[in-house]
Amino acid sequence: MKRTMYMITFILSCILFINGCSQEKVEHTDEMEEERIVGDNDQVNKSKEELDEEYEVTTTLDSDVVIDGTFIVDEDSMRIEATTNLLPGTRVKVDRYMEPFRNRIVMGMLTNDDTEVLEDGRIIVEMDSPSEYQTGKFIEVALQVTPSSQTKELEEIYGEKGENFTGPLVYQDELLGELYQKIFLPIYVFVEAEPFEMDLPKPERDDKPADYGDTEIWIDYELTNDHQFYYIEGNTNLIEGITIAGGYFTSKHTNTPQSWYFNQTMVEPDGSFKLRIAYTSQSPEGYIRVQSTSGLISRLSQLKKETYGEKFERMSGEYVEELDDGSKEIAFEIVPDPPQLAVPEETNFTSSEEELKVGMPDEVLFEFDSSELKAEASETLDEVIKVLEELPEGTVIHIDGHTDSDGDADYNQALSEARAAAVEAFIKEHSSIQHLDISAYGYGMFKPIDSNENEDGKARNRRVEVVINPSE
Repeated sequence: MKRTMYMITFILSCILFINGCSQEKVEHTDEMEEERIVGDNDQVNKSKEELDEEYEVTTTLDSDVVIDGTFIVDEDSMRIEATTNLLPGTRVKVDRYMEPFRNRIVMGMLTNDDTEVLEDGRIIVEMDSPSEYQTGKFIEVALQVTPSSQTKELEEIYGEKGENFTGPLVYQDELLGELYQKIFLPIYVFVEAEPFEMDLPKPERDDKPADYGDTEIWIDYELTNDHQFYYIEGNTNLIEGITIAGGYFTSKHTNTPQSWYFNQTMVEPDGSFKLRIAYTSQSPEGYIRVQSTSGLISRLSQLKKETYGEKFERMSGEYVEELDDGSKEIAFEIVPDPPQLAVPEETNFTSSEEELKVGMPDEVLFEFDSSELKAEASETLDEVIKVLEELPEGTVIHIDGHTDSDGDADYNQALSEARAAAVEAFIKEHSSIQHLDISAYGYGMFKPIDSNENEDGKARNRRVEVVINPSE
């Protein structure tokens, strides 16, 4: 009996011990679970705070849009390396154009160079290298961001119509007659024969004119030029996107511009504009015609009609002309200063500030593939000598030889040097130019002024230039 009581007591003690351990384990487990839950909540709260902070930084656009970087052209490719404050994942459309100051012919229509902003804010665009057709010419590479091409999340941030975009990269455009804002950065690249780099443009904007969009039109401008273009830069109260065209005519007796076409530009958002007008040689009777007609393409075609009428009939002002059919156009002429030198007819004369160039086609001076002067070359060179002999003492003169891209580069280099030396020797032998500082150089195929993919362009590139007051 006593033994039985001990056994019962022992069993009860074990049960109580086990229950106590279980209860302790449960309490310990509850404590651990509570600690885990609290820890998880802390982690959740911490992550949420971090995410909120990150969200505040990366999903708002509270400053002007910036795209800053470099355009690189090497032997195998063209590329853009840039940084931006546009949000990661933003889709960037990349368009390439030939003849950007003429009619913006699309380059690479079957290729897709579109890209997205990377997580670190970079924009990388890889493109094929320019062909020889583009060498010696300008091309345009345009970066464009439109709200409708973005994800729903980004469209909400940028605004359904891009209304949250700000800064000098913002342009207006139309979609089905509805206005919206987009980011647009045109990059104009002069394609050289050798690899090069250039910084991306950083446009600036002034305030719009107080009478922006008024139908009484005014235009203020300045005229400058270099060896390729006349530049008409100015301001107007015409609305953004209106096209202005212009051409350089040799005289009143010619019906077409010297370059055979009109160059074009569009009015910027602040009313400024820059019209580049191509020319090959300055003429004593030369003049520039500038015009804008209702038939020219406008980026804001619906707004243009609403503002100025279907045929510009609501326009008035100093530069507005009425035509026989009742329509109107903007039209005026600019007469540049005549050439500073009376150069031979067989030559081309261009200027850029103090630097003057008298270009002589190789067919006037040399036989094909030869550096020996033709007998008849003396007629042209004698006229050039008359010009040089009248220059002030100490004037620096460079005689530069150039070729097209046919053949071996080293051979072309040697040929260009030999031709420049032949011209220099003739001038020194047949003139009194001891008062001038004269030197000869050859540049081979590496400084074209036109395309090397057609015969007309090659003919322009094969030349000897007498450069007066060279800038380099």
